[in-house]
Amino acid sequence: MRRLFLATILFLCCQLSQSTTYHVDTAGNDSRNGLTTQTAWQTVARVNTFKFAKGDTVLFKRGQTWRGQLNVSQSITLDCYGTTGGNIPVLFANNLTPYCLFINNCSNVVVRNLYLQSAQRSSLRVSGNCSNLTFMNVVAFGSPHSGFEFDAVKNVVMNLCQANYNRSADVGDGYQFKTQCSNIQMNNCKASYNSRRGAQFDTGIQGFIRIVGGEYHHQNGLNQSDGMAIDANNALLIDSVWNHDNGIKTDCSDGLQISGGCKNFIIRNSRFQNNYNAGIIVESSGGTISNNISTYNRHGIAVEKNDVGQLNILNNTCVNDEFCLFFYDNSPITKVNVQKNIFYGSSSTRRAMFLTKGLSAGNILMDNNCLWGETDSFMIEWNGRLYKRSQFSSFQKDTGSNKNSLCADPQFVDVKTNFALKSTSPCIAKKMGYQFK
Repeated sequence: MRRLFLATILFLCCQLSQSTTYHVDTAGNDSRNGLTTQTAWQTVARVNTFKFAKGDTVLFKRGQTWRGQLNVSQSITLDCYGTTGGNIPVLFANNLTPYCLFINNCSNVVVRNLYLQSAQRSSLRVSGNCSNLTFMNVVAFGSPHSGFEFDAVKNVVMNLCQANYNRSADVGDGYQFKTQCSNIQMNNCKASYNSRRGAQFDTGIQGFIRIVGGEYHHQNGLNQSDGMAIDANNALLIDSVWNHDNGIKTDCSDGLQISGGCKNFIIRNSRFQNNYNAGIIVESSGGTISNNISTYNRHGIAVEKNDVGQLNILNNTCVNDEFCLFFYDNSPITKVNVQKNIFYGSSSTRRAMFLTKGLSAGNILMDNNCLWGETDSFMIEWNGRLYKRSQFSSFQKDTGSNKNSLCADPQFVDVKTNFALKSTSPCIAKKMGYQFK
């Protein structure tokens, strides 16, 4: 048995050692073998026609530009080499080909340190039941449909990628994941100045979606220019992202849009700022929104629907949104638990809460929150009735809601930039559990 084990290990080591590295340099020559920097290939066409072994690596020289479409249908790694100018190489399609990089019908592909610019459709497209793909420090820039377009792809990991200025009259997404995709992880990625959405996840992405870290901002130009939009996924985690300034000139644009009755999602430790409509808007069937900061959005946290399952809104700070907490009219909303939040407004146009007709303490449990308005003006609307700050006790009595909540200045370190609480905060004195950064 031991001999068999050692033989197996030796075989695997031999297999690994057979992988080969090839080089591409615009000053190279396609008639060479590509095995060294001195015998590098010259063109993308040579890479497209070569038959690689599983695990081979193709390195493009830094600071150079190639035109045309790079096609990958084998299990290889794409990366760069050299230190020229300190720049990553560019695969530049210049509107002559549909994609800069097209990965089709293969698995176990790694792409690192490439700049993909100005394709006719998308900078990168992956399709054909591909799986186990890793992208790191890949930039997709200036294509009309999408920066990154994924169709029927499983097990995707994206680290430190960027999708910027992908714009058209009808699409223009930074990252687009279509229905048959599954198991997607994005770590510290960015999307900016795309004409529709920074990251678009179509209906029914299977498996999990995990978005950790990163920045999604200034998506604008089309209706629903959201920072992120996720539809009908039941294993969603969003943690430590910053979504801001999305949809400045359009109406239905949010920092984060959760739709299609997503279940069991977690949105935490994130910041949503200056988005034209909502910082966070959910159409859900249960989930948790916790430890987030929302400032200067039209709505801070907006609930469009929660029909089944419990929706928890816990320990969030919403400051100077038009309405910090907003429930839409004529929508099925039940089992919503709103506790240990701060809802802070500065004027009659920056208010704490808006609850539409038909909602009651029976389907929305609200308690242990801190509500405040800098002026004694309209602070809360509940079922069509308006309450000023000085009428908070009447609000409690009339609605039976927020019985243990405070109407008090939470005492931020800086109400514009730093939402940590001073040591003298009444929220801390009452031990209400706030943990904001």
